[in-house]
Amino acid sequence: MKYFSLSFWLLFLWILSAFSQTWQHFTDKRYINDLVREKNLLWAATAEGVMCLDLAKNKKQFFTTQDGLAHNIVEAIAIDSKGQKWFATDGGVSVFDGKKWKTYTTQHGLANNEVRAIGIDAQNNIWVGTAWGVSKFDGQNWTTYREEQGLISNGIYSLAIDQQGNIWFGTDWHGVSKFDGKQWFSYTKKDGLIDNRIYTIAVDPQGNIWLGTFYGVSVYNGKTWKSYQEKDGLVNHWTRTISFHQQNQAWIGTEGGVAKFDGKQWTYYTTQNGLIDNHVYAITFDKQNNTFFGTDKGISYLSLKQ
Repeated sequence: MKYFSLSFWLLFLWILSAFSQTWQHFTDKRYINDLVREKNLLWAATAEGVMCLDLAKNKKQFFTTQDGLAHNIVEAIAIDSKGQKWFATDGGVSVFDGKKWKTYTTQHGLANNEVRAIGIDAQNNIWVGTAWGVSKFDGQNWTTYREEQGLISNGIYSLAIDQQGNIWFGTDWHGVSKFDGKQWFSYTKKDGLIDNRIYTIAVDPQGNIWLGTFYGVSVYNGKTWKSYQEKDGLVNHWTRTISFHQQNQAWIGTEGGVAKFDGKQWTYYTTQNGLIDNHVYAITFDKQNNTFFGTDKGISYLSLKQ
């Protein structure tokens, strides 16, 4: 009888859990590199151009080089204070004001046309990380920073801006550099990083810097480092994206699914419980507690009822 009761309650909890979350998928099988929310719109950077989903009207719109995009391989998206969309592509930086497109390349002062990361600071400066250095655009002029200026490596893969306005640049093989506007500081495995290949950088609500690497996640609180690998609860070591949502939960996208971490417990989302694909490169949220996952087979949409 005790065995039956335990089995019943386990089954009940499993059913309750299943009905507390709903999955939907946008399965056009596009490789999604980045996702950015703008009210009812979801902007997606893909390997075949830019996709804009109107979630309220259930409509899709696509933008490619035929519309004015610099290149159809789009790595990242940022939206400025004017609502302009900035796209990091393999052919330069493109900006869209809703009607017209404009592109910036090395001819305009960009460090390199292979742009892998983009961000916007409090002064509305556009920062881009490229395959050969970093560039800042103040609205009129481009300024480039490379190893000669203090960058630890010219090959940039990711960037983020912290609460103090410092710009963090993740490199492909040499760790991470921080720029405060005057001085450069760099961190590698020798300083406490778990790996020198930095695929993503995120800042949590407390100001801690989270770095996703090939061998796991490293967290820097300004003084010390803490790392997470599979043995600590991470679903997969190869980390592609990190985002933060309610209760300071870290959502970590990897090559083996998603791990949600609240500081104590881990929750996993994979193809086994609803995710469209385990290769997750982008995560974003809306105000209704819904989560969007960009994968190499399209977008998964998770509605959590809490």
